[in-house]
Amino acid sequence: FGTIEKTKEAQEFIKKLPGKRFLFLLSEKNKKAIEKIKNLANVEVKLFSSANAWDIITGRTLILDRDIFK
Repeated sequence: FGTIEKTKEAQEFIKKLPGKRFLFLLSEKNKKAIEKIKNLANVEVKLFSSANAWDIITGRTLILDRDIFK
């Protein structure tokens, strides 16, 4: 997610994914991407550290930033 520079790039990425609603959980390292993703339709974006169980089970396609596992 650190390579996403524009909202249009984020939208093109989402078009390639299965599903209609998405939840992006990002690491602190890539929190700048929130600004590029948050305004897209049917997309919610949060820092992984602030997500809770309800966020995860609400039926959206979950997209995880690989840096949250480091």
